[in-house]
Amino acid sequence: MKKIISFLFILSLITVSMACQTSSTTTTTTQSTTYSVSIDPTIEELSTPEGVEITENLFECLPVLHAVEYLVEVKTSSDEFIGLYTLSNQFDLSYLLDDGDYKLRVQSVVQIGPEATLYYSYYSEVVQFTITGSKKNDEMRGLSMSNESYIRYLGRTHYNETTEATEMYYTGSGFEVGFYGTSLEATFLTTNPGIIAKEPYFVVFIDGELNPTLGTEYLMFAPEVTFTLASDLEEGYHTIRVVKRSEALDSDLSIKSITTDGSFAPPSVDKELKIQFIGASTMTGYGNMATSPSTSKTTLNSNGLLAYPALTSYMLNAEYSIVAASGWGISRGWNTGGAIDPIRNIPNAFDYLAINPSATILTDIPWNQSDFVPDIIVVSLGANDFNSTNYNSLSVSAQEDLVALFISEYTSFLLKLHGYFPEAIIICAYGILGTNTVLESSTDTVVNNVKETYDQVYTIKLTSGGTNDIPFGSDYHPSVGTHLIAADELVAFITDLTDFEKVNENVILD
Repeated sequence: MKKIISFLFILSLITVSMACQTSSTTTTTTQSTTYSVSIDPTIEELSTPEGVEITENLFECLPVLHAVEYLVEVKTSSDEFIGLYTLSNQFDLSYLLDDGDYKLRVQSVVQIGPEATLYYSYYSEVVQFTITGSKKNDEMRGLSMSNESYIRYLGRTHYNETTEATEMYYTGSGFEVGFYGTSLEATFLTTNPGIIAKEPYFVVFIDGELNPTLGTEYLMFAPEVTFTLASDLEEGYHTIRVVKRSEALDSDLSIKSITTDGSFAPPSVDKELKIQFIGASTMTGYGNMATSPSTSKTTLNSNGLLAYPALTSYMLNAEYSIVAASGWGISRGWNTGGAIDPIRNIPNAFDYLAINPSATILTDIPWNQSDFVPDIIVVSLGANDFNSTNYNSLSVSAQEDLVALFISEYTSFLLKLHGYFPEAIIICAYGILGTNTVLESSTDTVVNNVKETYDQVYTIKLTSGGTNDIPFGSDYHPSVGTHLIAADELVAFITDLTDFEKVNENVILD
């Protein structure tokens, strides 16, 4: 595995520099004075772009050695300043400009040093050009939202031909879109609007922000709602990331259309580290915002972005996918009333798109496992198998049979995961819902069984909810305070086990 610092260096070379754009696109011409710099003792002075031309709206120049990008100053034909744009070579200017006559000049840009300081060349000669067929005021709708050049989906999603919208079920699912402009709005669909305990929440992050406490929350209060997700931004390149914070069993969420006053552009690239989380209620943030076990769980007091899977991913700067449903287990759970069910269990659900708000696996939509190939798989299952209805009232022999079934089914599931993702490390987590000696010993047995085939499988015991003077959340589930501790524990475990490093500190709550 590559060190995370290598990823950050590569990312700085291949993505648009948003910091430069957001500060430069509103810069006046007096702040755009041309100058030359000494780049570095080992690198020749950065060359002024040559061969600049615009053909059929396409900006192009001869490649400049060491240049990462190009700073383009655009004016109208009558010298009215339009803006500064940080662009790649061969960029289509019709995404930025209305039809009309313009002129521009260009600087080369290079990033040097550990802080990626930007240096600029002299400006090129002025070039006059005309834009025809402007693509501003762009819209994605229906199947056009499958265009991976402009939108990148997070977690498990699916385009529904009937509703002409892309569905998001599990906690942490969503999308990211890139655009040039100042504003963006989107139309969403949902199930269960008006049912206060089940209305879905999603969180919006702008321009690369990932801290789950710094996003803007939105509530779907009707079957179809259009929200303005960003407005009055500085003219230039931006990204919008939308993440569902509530769980699949409460309600689904679909994106129907996205519009901007500018034009769509590539979103950020995938992060290097990918983590697959598989579990039940603790991975969805069940009631984690509540401060008493007597408080009923709702989507208002359940924030999956402040549960330990999302927090762990934030600290490790990882992409993540969650397959989890409250009350579900390996072979039985609260969802089955304690009955063994070969269909309604997480190992079976993992092979399909999602579990819907009716607690039904969407078995008509198989999931393509190649769509998300994790480096690490974190599984936390079994609490519902051993705590659901009637377990303690069973005879000793019946309990022993359930333990044997659990070990067999859990072992088979982990081996199936290894078959899907042969290079992935598997971590089995338990304990956050309280210490259970049966679950602990059974999980250890499962891991030992799997190690006979694959040795990169481990266990971790997380801090239990209700300890360390931290109150329980709803129904004796861990509250956010416990999730913060569990995320720290899991991050430490992963960084000790792998070459990946912690990138962000854990969040701090007011």
